[in-house]
Amino acid sequence: SGEVSGALDLVLEQLAEQAEREETLRAKVRAAFTYPLFVAVVGCATVIFLMTFVMPRLSQLLVGLGEQLPVPTRLLLAIAGWMASGWFWAGTGGLAAGGALLWRLSGEPGRLLLDRLTLRVPGLGQLLKELELARFARSFGLLINHGVSVLRAMEVAIPVVNHRVIRRQLERLPETLRQGNTLSACLKPLPISTAFLVNTVAVGEESGKVGDGLTEVAAYYERDVERLLQTMATLLEPSLIVAVGLVVGFIVIAVLLPIFEMSSISR
Repeated sequence: SGEVSGALDLVLEQLAEQAEREETLRAKVRAAFTYPLFVAVVGCATVIFLMTFVMPRLSQLLVGLGEQLPVPTRLLLAIAGWMASGWFWAGTGGLAAGGALLWRLSGEPGRLLLDRLTLRVPGLGQLLKELELARFARSFGLLINHGVSVLRAMEVAIPVVNHRVIRRQLERLPETLRQGNTLSACLKPLPISTAFLVNTVAVGEESGKVGDGLTEVAAYYERDVERLLQTMATLLEPSLIVAVGLVVGFIVIAVLLPIFEMSSISR
């Protein structure tokens, strides 16, 4: 009884550590994208303020400068006029409501399609794949290390994966394993598998330490996820700042161009 209680305490302790590790990783994901999201929101708000509040007040002045305004200025005035009209807000609201309704009605097929699209986004797809593989491998390895059979451990660990496309690929594993294949052979044909995952599991099978191999895979992917998060956040922040700067710069140049042309003509 004491041995069983001790083993149960160890399992619960490791499960608590895994939950804490996953929460720490989620916190790092949120922290990595908080500032870029803030920059994007502030940038969009600034552009909308300039186009809907400032530009309508400058449009009369710009139109009065001459009949032939520069092309950037005419384009800016057309966009500002459209955004200042009720059609812009009605269209934006209609699109948002339509998108929300379509998402609501699409159910599982719509979410599956979205998950497929996220896997194809450069950077984000790799991040999601490694994040889910780390979660699956750690749960799978933990169960095996505590005496659960490979097949049963796999069936318990697969639902831990949140991404629908990745989970559907992993759901093929139990049937393939029942056919007498090794775990590494089952993993190899999956589109989400990597050489590192397959080779590490194969080494674990040869040494009789599959659980340890899976834990090593999870630790590797967790470290790589942190590296990818840092890289993406480092690239995303200046990219958003440059994008906002280009839009605001275009607005400023389009406003100043007719003034420069008038001053050159007057000379």
